[in-house]
Amino acid sequence: MKELKVKEVMTGKVIHVSAPGKKADAIRLLIENKISGLPVVKKDTMKLVGIITRKNIFDQPHEQQVAMLMTKDPVSVTPDTSLREAVTIMLEKGLRRLPVVQGEKLVGILTMMDILRIVEKERFETPIENHLGGPCVPVFEGTPLKVAATIFDVSKAYALPVLDACGCVVGIVTDYDIFSCTSLDTKTVMSSMGLGNDEDAWNPEGIRNLMRLYYEISEKELPNIPVKKVMVKDPETVTKKTSISEAARRMRAQNFRQLPVVDDNDRLVAMLFDVDLMSVLLK
Repeated sequence: MKELKVKEVMTGKVIHVSAPGKKADAIRLLIENKISGLPVVKKDTMKLVGIITRKNIFDQPHEQQVAMLMTKDPVSVTPDTSLREAVTIMLEKGLRRLPVVQGEKLVGILTMMDILRIVEKERFETPIENHLGGPCVPVFEGTPLKVAATIFDVSKAYALPVLDACGCVVGIVTDYDIFSCTSLDTKTVMSSMGLGNDEDAWNPEGIRNLMRLYYEISEKELPNIPVKKVMVKDPETVTKKTSISEAARRMRAQNFRQLPVVDDNDRLVAMLFDVDLMSVLLK
């Protein structure tokens, strides 16, 4: 693989929020675009001043100002930084995105999906079996949502493979999915979070993500139903012999961060994460 520069890989059109600004503005952008974090820039100048993520919002549920929620002075790279160096920074610091700046001005962002596109393109034919380093935390299909939510919090995992009584993978559940079944009125939730009440402006995925944020911030009780009621059934899976580039292709095609790894009998053996695939670029 040639020595790629960040500018050859990055996303140039960056979804961002300005400071000063309101938390509601950041939440709207996160949900509408199905992302978990975005850069914060100074109004009018596009100077990068921070990063705001869902975690920032969860950690300070009553703070309303973007400038008080964001992580200040974020790690960044330039367009001419090598992709290898950028990937090294992301892996060492546990980052899912890197702002790209020219001088102090935000000009792009490097994301996991950008990197997976390169992994797919380079046609790495070696199997994934030597790149399985992430946590694997399965749950039974009858696990109550309240228990699943606790497992997410304790394990720090962001996707749980769901097993039947035989140990076979029958679904996958993310921290978003467990909040998809609710009797709460959407307009009431939107209003309580300062987002107005125009429910028609939100797609079903956006509303589901909004519920996720609402439950985290308000500490409301989840419905007493099992995981199988909200899981994604018959999820995309791979085997240990699936090639690295093919796994990257499947993740990108479905916009997944993870894939269950199964044997010939569909029994779970591991979980493959996007960060596992990203590390191949450093070999």
